[in-house]
Amino acid sequence: MVIYPNPTSREITVNAEEVELNNLSVYNILGQNVIANITIKKVSKTELIIDLSQLKQGIYFIRTPNYSSIVTKQ
Repeated sequence: MVIYPNPTSREITVNAEEVELNNLSVYNILGQNVIANITIKKVSKTELIIDLSQLKQGIYFIRTPNYSSIVTKQ
């Protein structure tokens, strides 16, 4: 899984296998799932654009069945 840009102030792009993206979750530092507070745009089967602009500054975890990455929202 590749996520960029990181850190970000607005959007991130996530590239991964389709099965990973179909099961993607976003958590804040407290472990709360914040997927309902963001917009996800599917670019292709292997690429998503995630709009984090509605979230507060901080650290977020992008998780799929096989991967976990940290994203810093500025």
